[in-house]
Amino acid sequence: MSIINTSSIYFKSLLLLSAMMLVLTTIDAISEQTKSKQSTNDDVEAQKMKKEWSEAIETLKQYSATQRDEALSQAQQTLTAMDRRIEQLQTRAEKEWRSMSKNMRERHEETLRNLRRERNGLAEWYGGMKYSSDNAWEEVKQGFITAYGSLSDSSGRAYSEFSKSNNKDRSKKGDKKKDNRNQ
Repeated sequence: MSIINTSSIYFKSLLLLSAMMLVLTTIDAISEQTKSKQSTNDDVEAQKMKKEWSEAIETLKQYSATQRDEALSQAQQTLTAMDRRIEQLQTRAEKEWRSMSKNMRERHEETLRNLRRERNGLAEWYGGMKYSSDNAWEEVKQGFITAYGSLSDSSGRAYSEFSKSNNKDRSKKGDKKKDNRNQ
């Protein structure tokens, strides 16, 4: 009777352990799929930003001082779009804050600070466009275009950095979990 009970307990324990391993493997697979989807979304977002940037720049280049209102409307749209992107990065960082290492948090905060600083510089060029003389129009417009290009590039790098760094950070934590499971 005792051998049957021991054998039954051993079998149940083995079955429970197998079920736990299956659950952990499934969780890891789902996590990898989520990371892959986020990385793909980031790539799509980066391509979308590049396309929007190109279109906005080409449109702005063609406006003369007499078309200031149209140019300002286009410039305002680019500022609004950039604000949305920075806000998306901020929200993403907040959602993933607990899962980030201290180093990663500091890097993300610095990246967001730099994006906001560049965005403020772009707003200054926008103000210059708004109030520039007809003679200064081309110079101020070019300043806005250059600042927007720089901010757009920085924003694209930030999306890429957030994606890559968060995936690395998660995989390091995943490696630690696997090491702990194997011990």
